[in-house]
Amino acid sequence: MKTFLLDLISTFQRYSKRLNDLALLMNKHWVSLSNIEEEKNTFIFRDNNQLIISERGLAKRGSWEYFGENSMLLKQKKEITC
Repeated sequence: MKTFLLDLISTFQRYSKRLNDLALLMNKHWVSLSNIEEEKNTFIFRDNNQLIISERGLAKRGSWEYFGENSMLLKQKKEITC
């Protein structure tokens, strides 16, 4: 029984960390600056796993997936016309 409770507590802690990480990431503007090309890219991670990337004034749509442990997958799809 003690092992079960310890496993349950560990599971809740991992789940709580994941929720905190996602709350920090989603629906905010994240900016990436490149010193080499003096380029600024903006990333918006939406809660439905949609990703908006703005590069040189052009917006691109994509998707993202969070794996935990500070790792994620970004997929870039196509340009958006405004």
